[in-house]
Amino acid sequence: MDAVKILKVLDTDTQDNPGDVIEPLMTHPEIRNKQNAPPTNVSKIEVLRNVMKVFLTARFWVDSVSFAVMYLALALFLTLTVDLAKDRGIATTEAVFLLHAFSVGDVVFRAVSGVMLDSKLLTVDGVMLLGFFLQVIGIEVLATAATYPLLMLGSLILGCGNGLRMPMAGVVLIADFGVKALPVVFGGFALVCGLNIWIRAPLIGKLACFEFVLLARKHQHPKRDQIKGQLSVHTTV
Repeated sequence: MDAVKILKVLDTDTQDNPGDVIEPLMTHPEIRNKQNAPPTNVSKIEVLRNVMKVFLTARFWVDSVSFAVMYLALALFLTLTVDLAKDRGIATTEAVFLLHAFSVGDVVFRAVSGVMLDSKLLTVDGVMLLGFFLQVIGIEVLATAATYPLLMLGSLILGCGNGLRMPMAGVVLIADFGVKALPVVFGGFALVCGLNIWIRAPLIGKLACFEFVLLARKHQHPKRDQIKGQLSVHTTV
């Protein structure tokens, strides 16, 4: 629509009759053509089919599984970090400070991720890759460290990797699918990320493993092994 013509219409004296503005606007050629355009009838099945196509793309599953791994590592750390430190001979009053180290790295690097993107220092994929790299290092340090300072360092590094990616979910989905598809895509994305809750119970309860799943090593807990030995004796008797 020609903005100059509309402004000329609005500049006319319309204090006595406000309809003088509406009538010329409604008779404008571009507006009249839009009114006479045939309605577009899109069936609900067609809309549903287009939505399901998004959920079947490899891009959707790469994004969803990537963040699901991040949320799983976060949940495991918050659940097991104190027990992990206690198994290394660290008192509970000192073990809780591992959460503080994680929180410091998480909060600071949430701002760092925004600075990196705004300054174009890294792309969206680069920030995600750096976050996963820091997560792997942090988990490796936590699983192999035997001293309190190294556990603090591992918690800090893991928090930095988590903070880099935590604000990135919306950015990644918009970059891959656009703003219009965000509400639908985000719903499926949240569903996939929430499925990791089914992994935590077998991993923590049945396997009784305080190390993370990324490392193929099982922690030997003396008390747990003693209880298992007693149970096996009772069952054989």
